[in-house]
Amino acid sequence: MNNLQKAKINIVVRFLYQVIAIAMGLFIPRLAMIGYGSDVNGLLSSALQFVAYLTIFEAGIQAVAMKSLYKTVGNNDCEGTNAILAAVNKNYKKTGFYYLIGLLILSLIYPLFIKQSGVNYITAFFVVFFSGLSNVVLFFWQGKYRILLQVEGKQYFISFLDIIANITNHVVKIVLLYLNVNVAIVIFGSFLVSLIPACAIMRHIKRKYHWLDLNVKPNFSVLAQSKDAIVHQVSWLIFTSTDTLILTLFCDLKVVSVYSIYNMINSYMLTFSKIPFESISFRLGQLYNNDKGRFKKYINCVELFTASICFILFTVTLCLMTSFVGLYTSGVNDINYVDSKLAILFVIMQLLTYMRTPMLNVISYAGHFKQTLLPTIIETVINITVSIVGVIFLGIYGVLLGTIAALIYRTADVILYSNRKLLNRSSKRTFSYYIVGFILIFGIYILFNNLDIVIDNFFKFAVAGTVLTVVVTLIFILTIAALFREEFGLLKVKALKWGVQGQ
Repeated sequence: MNNLQKAKINIVVRFLYQVIAIAMGLFIPRLAMIGYGSDVNGLLSSALQFVAYLTIFEAGIQAVAMKSLYKTVGNNDCEGTNAILAAVNKNYKKTGFYYLIGLLILSLIYPLFIKQSGVNYITAFFVVFFSGLSNVVLFFWQGKYRILLQVEGKQYFISFLDIIANITNHVVKIVLLYLNVNVAIVIFGSFLVSLIPACAIMRHIKRKYHWLDLNVKPNFSVLAQSKDAIVHQVSWLIFTSTDTLILTLFCDLKVVSVYSIYNMINSYMLTFSKIPFESISFRLGQLYNNDKGRFKKYINCVELFTASICFILFTVTLCLMTSFVGLYTSGVNDINYVDSKLAILFVIMQLLTYMRTPMLNVISYAGHFKQTLLPTIIETVINITVSIVGVIFLGIYGVLLGTIAALIYRTADVILYSNRKLLNRSSKRTFSYYIVGFILIFGIYILFNNLDIVIDNFFKFAVAGTVLTVVVTLIFILTIAALFREEFGLLKVKALKWGVQGQ
């Protein structure tokens, strides 16, 4: 299978996976809120974010290993690939042990911080423990194999397994929630389902990769930058988890539940917007490390194309978010969920997150982890400091403003560094894509609000969403065609085929 075929399959399967994840995933929070209350929904969201902090034990290994594997896999160097994966395997086993200890400690401590929620200690303990147990399987068994499959462009295989696990997982959760069993049992059922892709991946590796040998001499030198990469991974963890952590400590689980609903919607949309870029990221990494000239020619087209998709999706999301939240949380009266200010802040946060994605990947392809440590640390300090001060005075809005402040700084830094230091070009073109995108998204949002469209059922929501998507897409296409003629001319099938296949 050539690289173009891999990219196409990656896009189709990942799109299918995301559609199924959204369709199935929307049931769980609503069932939790209706059947158990906003406190339990907040507990589920909060527990996952706390567990996420424990992945610091793995931080850095994957990023550095993938950077090195792009070169060996791209050159069909089986010996070099074996040596890298042998080193990854040993590191993963060691970190898995530390992770397990950390998970036990967190499970014991976490329930002490949510006494006011009404959730008992034992339930909270097992919710946290079972939420993190699947990562133990990742560290000890399947983690290294997932890295190899991603570098080879076989994300479609992982996504296909995740589709099966996702459907099974949500069916199990829905049944257990309908039976009104203890929420800890629901999470344990989810853990058991997570074993399905792990077993399938290990079986696939055993059958298809006869050349793979993890008993060779490990090449630990390729992981030399893992300590530097840890700082970057910790910064990412803080970005994705600090809001929930601070809200849990300074507010209550009902507020966490509100945050989780908006975050769920926006996270789904962000994942959708990343599908095209991430589906060909394996090839971009190979090109950067083996043919930088071709990479530079291709990255402009990729950046504009994927940015356009992102802004189109979030324009529709911003216009319809409060309507959806109102419909989705109808019948839940223990706290107000509908808030247009939250919708705006979340969309700004996700757009800034996406804006740095292409150039952040360039930094990863280049392995410039050490060179970009200081900005990462500054971002972390801004995020924590502003969020803590903000939550005291502005509550949930203050936390979001803290994350946005950190993102503005770091996103600008990533774009400037990647363009100037790694691609040897001006950053003006990249910034112009996003400036135009922001003007369009908020211009359309203001116009849409002035129409005073009433959406009081899901049928009207679907119709409005369809029409709005078509209109917004046309507006963006016409704008891009007028302002970025050179890049627009490259956005054709032949151009994508040339870039991915290297023809």
